[in-house]
Amino acid sequence: LMENNTLIPEKHLAYKLGFKTIADISLFRLEKIKSLYSEFSYIDITFSSDKK
Repeated sequence: LMENNTLIPEKHLAYKLGFKTIADISLFRLEKIKSLYSEFSYIDITFSSDKK
């Protein structure tokens, strides 16, 4: 699963529920699945977009 940090508009329901980016929703979903299925796991890999 690969997501980006696209901002959610302030008027959107997801924003009002506390999600600021699309990736925030994905992480929430992964954590929910993890809480329901003990055998489920995932690795959070963060890459910097700064190219030097």
